Amino acid sequence: MNTKTLGRAGIELPVVGKIATLCADYDIPLLAAAVQWCSRHPLVTSTIPGARLPHEATECMTAAQVEIPESFWDDLEPLARHFELGVDR
Repeated sequence: MNTKTLGRAGIELPVVGKIATLCADYDIPLLAAAVQWCSRHPLVTSTIPGARLPHEATECMTAAQVEIPESFWDDLEPLARHFELGVDR
């Protein structure tokens, strides 16, 4: 996976590389951080990952059960981006 670009348009996202490095530093799979990030918000009661194939669903279930220390989330917070709705805003 190229952590510097995302999608077919090749949009530069250097922050993805930083998040991947942080995950590696904590020995946490990027998928685990992504799946669990969504459910950390107090108003979120469930997360439904978009798996296309059975093994992807299994991987997401496994990722949701990875123990992630609070210190990881503290270190991730400055890297997390909260985008406004819409691409051109």
